[in-house]
Amino acid sequence: MIEARTRLASGLFTVDRPQDALAVVDALVAQPEPAPDTPEAEDYTWALNTRSRILMALDRADESVAQQQAAAARSEFGTPNVSQQINLAWTYLRLERAQEAFGAVKDIETERSLSAYGKMQAWQVRACAARGAGDLATAEATEALIVEHWRDAPVAAYETQACREDEDAMARVLVEALADPETAPQIVNLMHQYLDRESTAWDRRMAERHSRVVARPEVVAARDAVGRAFTVPTRGPQF
Repeated sequence: MIEARTRLASGLFTVDRPQDALAVVDALVAQPEPAPDTPEAEDYTWALNTRSRILMALDRADESVAQQQAAAARSEFGTPNVSQQINLAWTYLRLERAQEAFGAVKDIETERSLSAYGKMQAWQVRACAARGAGDLATAEATEALIVEHWRDAPVAAYETQACREDEDAMARVLVEALADPETAPQIVNLMHQYLDRESTAWDRRMAERHSRVVARPEVVAARDAVGRAFTVPTRGPQF
């Protein structure tokens, strides 16, 4: 039941009905919490995560942070909730709070607890946060890992270069990923036109870089060789 209602809230949010989405998830989290360390408790944590995203879109940033902090503090079958720690870091980053973002992910044990894709998500936010906090040594070391493993999550590799403000590198990631049959579909999806509603100044800067890069002739040519871009009446992919 929790999972189904969270999917409904996410669906409403995706089609740009954030107030309706919030009403659904507010009713859900008003109910008694499920027993800890159960599948229902994990679903409840993701409901809190969804509520945080909706609140950010409604320009209720302080409430969004508080809700994501609550999600990140919940255990996952007796272990730290790594997915929510990563999402908390992204919440901080979107609000220009790079030092707090770095603190949220600096202790994540990527070698023990995460899939290859999950490691890329953790590395991405760590690299972006470290760069924003002025720790260039950590940023560059983490960026090197991302470059080495980019096929595990090409969008994460692309967005890491966006944090670096390196639009040439962003374009190279897209062209290389579009040339690989395994990664091309993810990039074609990224290049559709969505109903994005950037909530923060950080969101807007990232979106502006993305818009410039996907319009480059070499990127358009690489995309057109494998697929088409569409105008899609939903919110686009986001953290």
